[in-house]
Amino acid sequence: VAVEAAHRQLDAAQALPDAELAALAENLLGMAAWARGDYSAAGTHHRAALSSARESDRPWTLALITALAGRSAHAAGDHETGDALLREAEATAETVGEPMVLGSALDYRAHAAFASGHIEEAAALATRSLAAYSSIGYQEGLASSGTLAAQLAVLAGSYARAETLLHQALDVCQRLRHLGGTASVLEAMAVLDHDRGDHKQAELELAEATALRHRTGTTPSPALQVQLTRVVRALSLRPPLVANG
Repeated sequence: VAVEAAHRQLDAAQALPDAELAALAENLLGMAAWARGDYSAAGTHHRAALSSARESDRPWTLALITALAGRSAHAAGDHETGDALLREAEATAETVGEPMVLGSALDYRAHAAFASGHIEEAAALATRSLAAYSSIGYQEGLASSGTLAAQLAVLAGSYARAETLLHQALDVCQRLRHLGGTASVLEAMAVLDHDRGDHKQAELELAEATALRHRTGTTPSPALQVQLTRVVRALSLRPPLVANG
C-alpha cells in the first residue's frame, strides 16, 4: 500500500512539477526497496530522490535523503560514495540543527563500519548517534543504535550490557509496532544467546525473527547479516539433541 501511494505521489509530483514532493516519493520507494534487501533498486530511487532534493532548497529534506542515499550506497557495496554522502548529511544536519538526521547519519555510518569490520570506529559512531537521538527522544533511532551498540557489546564480551540494550530496543519496537525492528532485535538477541552458550534460546529467537521477516518481507541489515550468518552456520553444525531415556 505504501509503495502504491509513493508511486501516485511521484506521478503527481512530476505532473506539477514539485521537486520536494518528487524527492519524498522517490525516498519512500528507496526505503521500501532497502527494507526488502533490494539494494540496487534502493540506490536507484535514492539517487533520483537526492537529485530532486538538491533542487528543492529544503535543507532538512536534503539532509535526510542524503543520509538515506548514503546508507543505500554502502549496502550496495559502493562504500566510497556511501561514506561521502553520510558525511555530507552529517555536516548539513549540524548546520541546520537537526538531531534526528544527525543521529541517522551517524547511525548509518556506524552500521557500515561494523559491517566492514571496523569495530572501534563503529562503537564511537554508535555512541554519538545514541547521544543525538537521546537529545530529542527519537525512539525508533534509539532502538536502531541501541541494537547496534548491543552487537558491539557482544563482540566485546559485555553480555549484560548487550542484554540491557536489546531489551530496551525490543520494548521500543513493540510499543511502536515496528515489526522489522522487532525482527532485528530478536536476531541480535539470538547472536547474544548463541555466543553466551544458550543455543536453544538462540534457535527460538531466530525462528520468531524469521516468521516476522516472512510477514513483513524485510531482510536483516548488512551489518547484522554478518553476525547472523556466523551464528546460523554454527547452529547448523551442532549435533541433534538426544532425548533422555
